[in-house]
Amino acid sequence: MDKTIQGKSQKDIFFELSGILKLEDYKFKEDTTHQAYFPSATVFNKVRDLFGFNLETEAIPLPNGKLFDVTKECNQVVVSALVRTTIKYDDCGHFSHYKKF
Repeated sequence: MDKTIQGKSQKDIFFELSGILKLEDYKFKEDTTHQAYFPSATVFNKVRDLFGFNLETEAIPLPNGKLFDVTKECNQVVVSALVRTTIKYDDCGHFSHYKKF
């Protein structure tokens, strides 16, 4: 049986996620590259709107004890963080995913 999130099947949720970002959500870096990107706040807010309270995120301390670390590599500022995202299903099951940014 397919798991559900707020009454929607997991398959339907993944389909909705695949089209969650639109062309107008793109931003461009204000540097010499003008590279297109999706701001993390935009992505996070759209996913939270889709899942509601069934999506939780939590910052996990890095090995050095900090919640984030800032370094400079190749003339660019790099912010590193570790985040755990948990999806809670209607049957009280859950899926946790750890991601290092």
